[in-house]
Amino acid sequence: MAEAEDTANQLGATADFSSIQTVLCPAYEGPSQCAVRLARDGEFQSLAIDGSRGVAYCGGCSMEFLIDRYQVSHQQKKTDEGVETFGSILSKSGKQRNREQSVDRLAYLCSSKLNLSQNALAQARLYLFNMMEAGAAKGGRGFPQLEVVAAYVAGRMDNQSLTLEYVVDIHRDWITEEGDFKSIKMASMKSVNRLLQKMTREKILPYPRPTADDIIGSNSWCLANLDEDVLRLAKEIANSGAQGSPDSIAAASVMLATKDKRVIRPGDMISRPRALMAGEADGQRLTLESVVKLFPGTTARTVRRRMKEIREIMEINLPLTKSQVEVLENPDPRKQRVRETVAQVFSEMDSELGEKIPFSSKDVSILRKLKKLD
Repeated sequence: MAEAEDTANQLGATADFSSIQTVLCPAYEGPSQCAVRLARDGEFQSLAIDGSRGVAYCGGCSMEFLIDRYQVSHQQKKTDEGVETFGSILSKSGKQRNREQSVDRLAYLCSSKLNLSQNALAQARLYLFNMMEAGAAKGGRGFPQLEVVAAYVAGRMDNQSLTLEYVVDIHRDWITEEGDFKSIKMASMKSVNRLLQKMTREKILPYPRPTADDIIGSNSWCLANLDEDVLRLAKEIANSGAQGSPDSIAAASVMLATKDKRVIRPGDMISRPRALMAGEADGQRLTLESVVKLFPGTTARTVRRRMKEIREIMEINLPLTKSQVEVLENPDPRKQRVRETVAQVFSEMDSELGEKIPFSSKDVSILRKLKKLD
């Protein structure tokens, strides 16, 4: 405890190390140099202290602790002899308050809105501190943009399906520790993207690029609701060589692996909001609408296209649907007449017509008019 007292004397009477002992460690006190665990034994050697700012950093996860919450401001008054200083007031600095609120907003974004793990939250804090120290908030940029970038990079490094646009869109408000609802000035997508590129280019933040296999293996819903065989098959499909974003490949692979299995339980967060129909009491099948809720880093249209590409690569032949069978058994007579007309025109041009008609219905009507003119 002597080390803490020496440091407190250096910082001033307002330094307080007791708050570290009551902090909830985001890494579950796992690192060997965890400041929270060591602080309970009166040991503070793992702390890196910045006396000018009144903060200390954990040697295990770089979490920031506020040990000097106040700044000393002296009262002054003008006299005939000049300016006289008397008394002093302890108050929080504006910079310190802004940093505290930024950390709180980031924690709310990661935990309550993005549902990231505690390890990802610890990494997001570290990324936020690194950007603050690099002066990324200067120039009118503001802390909310830093929070979006920190949460996005931490989530992607944790193999979560996210898009920067999605994180920007949901970071609109937060609830304080006192339970007060506060709105956040929405950051523009252009400025946030520019900040992300700048931070990764300057090596302040890593460039997140998870694989489809990693995204499937880190998806909490898939781990909780899919059995091992389905997960293994989904990862095999994800490694089939399909091109595209890892999020779309992961979503398409899960869709193909589950097939007709009813993997969505009643009352699940991605279940369709409707009354249970016959046969759905034991669950629902995955749909494009539900799978993009699991993988918000992609869209239903992209997943549909990726499923088609994977089927072609893996030579997966799906059985015909009922409507397709009816079309084959009962061809439309109008289409048949159009085909005969086009075939006749092709024969007059000494050409052969393939299986697919290379003309629209409008083109066929023009051909008929030209034929009448002849």
